[in-house]
Amino acid sequence: MDPDESRSFNGSGVDGGVKLDIQGFEAVVYAYAGKGLGTTGFFILATSDNGLTRRSDGGYVQATYKWNKWKFGASYGLSELKLADGEVAFGNQLVKRNSSGVGGVYYSLTKSITLVGEFIDSKSQAWGGNSATEKDLALGGILFF
Repeated sequence: MDPDESRSFNGSGVDGGVKLDIQGFEAVVYAYAGKGLGTTGFFILATSDNGLTRRSDGGYVQATYKWNKWKFGASYGLSELKLADGEVAFGNQLVKRNSSGVGGVYYSLTKSITLVGEFIDSKSQAWGGNSATEKDLALGGILFF
């Protein structure tokens, strides 16, 4: 296909989730699936070099518990991008999966200021076998207005 020739494709997807909130305990479950939507952002890497759409899916789970001014939480999420028909994984550095787990402690200093401490464990994998991991400690605050 001529690189200057425009390509047209349709993207479609579905998502849904539920949230449960009972006396300080909150839980969230969310999932999505799509075709031609891409990964990381809408329509980023949504098609192969020959214009065929890729499927993607993922979701996350999160649980928190609030006690007085303290809130404790954990979450895990992942996003996967499938190869399009005819694509081969060998040597392909296209992202296959991004995943991340987070554990956090939050303290409501005032109604408008929350102090935050989080440990974040993230991993990315490519179809060709490369991978990268990152472990972070984040300390800071959130200003609500």
